[in-house]
Amino acid sequence: KEGYWFSSFTKKEMINWLDQYRGLKIKIDIEPPIPRGKYNVWTSIRWLVVNFFRHAPNKKYLQEKIKSLSKDTEIILSTFPLPKFLLKHLGWVENERLSYNYMYYSTFIPKWFRGIYKYYYRVFIKRNKDAYFSVGLMGTGIFHNEPVYKNSEEMKKDIFFLRENGVQNIVFFRIESLVERGWLDATLS
Repeated sequence: KEGYWFSSFTKKEMINWLDQYRGLKIKIDIEPPIPRGKYNVWTSIRWLVVNFFRHAPNKKYLQEKIKSLSKDTEIILSTFPLPKFLLKHLGWVENERLSYNYMYYSTFIPKWFRGIYKYYYRVFIKRNKDAYFSVGLMGTGIFHNEPVYKNSEEMKKDIFFLRENGVQNIVFFRIESLVERGWLDATLS
C-alpha cells in the first residue's frame, strides 16, 4: 500500500520502519511516490519533473535516518542517474559508509534517444566508478505494463555496455524474471 521505496515525500512513520533493519545489509530505493494510472514514458517524465519541484516535507528526516542507520547497517542507496543536487531533494545523502546504485533501465528510453542516453551514462559512470548499476527491465514492475527487454540479447548488450565502461557491480531488476523467461544461462555466458 505504501510502496517499497522511500523519499522525502514518505511519511515519518513509514521512514521509521527502516529501524527494524538496523544491523542488516539493506537496499533503500529513493524514489518519489508513483503516479496513479498506467505507465508510459511521458507520464514518467512528468512524474519526475513534478516531484523535483514539489515541497519535500521529510527530506532532512530521511537523510538523518539513513545517516544514523549507516553507522551499523550496510546500505546500498538506489536511485536515478541524476545530478546530486536533484537527488538530495528526494532524500539522497552522500556518506562514505553508503554504497550507491543507479538505474540503467534502457527499456524505458525510446530507441531514437538511446545514443544520447549511453553518452550521458559514459560520463556518469566515470564520476561514479564504485557504484552498482541496475539493468532492466527483465520483467514488469508495479504497473505490470512497463517496457521490458524483448529478448536476452538486448539485456546482454546493456551488460556489455556497462562492463566496457568499467562497471564492476551489476544489479538485475526482478532477477526472478531471468528464471521465468529462461534467460539465466544468457547472463552467465
